[in-house]
Amino acid sequence: MKRILVMSGAEEFDKSSNSQIEEMFNLTVRSKQSYAQTHGYDINIVRNFGIDEKNKLNRSDRNVGFLRFLRVAEMMNYYDTVMWVDGDSLITNPSYSINDFQLEENITFYASWDWMHKTPYFDGNYNHAFSLGNFILQRTKQLDEFLNFFFSVANRFPEEQYTLNTIYAQTEFKNTIKVLDHKFLNGVPKEIESLQVWKTRSKLAEPWSKDHFLSHFTGISNQDRIDLMKTHFKEYL
Repeated sequence: MKRILVMSGAEEFDKSSNSQIEEMFNLTVRSKQSYAQTHGYDINIVRNFGIDEKNKLNRSDRNVGFLRFLRVAEMMNYYDTVMWVDGDSLITNPSYSINDFQLEENITFYASWDWMHKTPYFDGNYNHAFSLGNFILQRTKQLDEFLNFFFSVANRFPEEQYTLNTIYAQTEFKNTIKVLDHKFLNGVPKEIESLQVWKTRSKLAEPWSKDHFLSHFTGISNQDRIDLMKTHFKEYL
């Protein structure tokens, strides 16, 4: 029987920042706990991303994205499949089991297209083809090689999403990465487009709908996330 773990978390680095991350995360965490319980998966809630004690990332900064990926990678020592659901993501369709994510025997890493992309796209600069807000790691024959390569190049990039998109676009590890439709791991609510911070951005390629696994409140303040969830997603809280 496969061992499956659902992970999520959020950390307030600067306690004086008044970012309301605690309130935001408390609104989403129950959906993840309920989802794991429904399907009989283990759950791990991370409230401190810690440091890279073994220097696997070879980085001098404490970048949350890289540390988050490291924490997930460490859990692969104990589980066959680990799903990371970000602190700003709310599970809205818990009927999805791990089997609904189109997992394949030789695919190690899964994510969904980023909010602006519905088709493969990468221009070599800072445009992301897929999002790292929510992702799945699966134990395969290539897992250790994949992770070792990621750690070996992590210090060349400003954040983990750019790192993995470059690996996907420019290396042989493309064959062990699968990018899923938005509905699996990156449904973004249409209401986000009305916010001032979003006015200069592209329209969503495929907005969240009720058949999406989750709603990802990406690229906005925690206060905006809280307001959107309480106004438009009360039934999922």
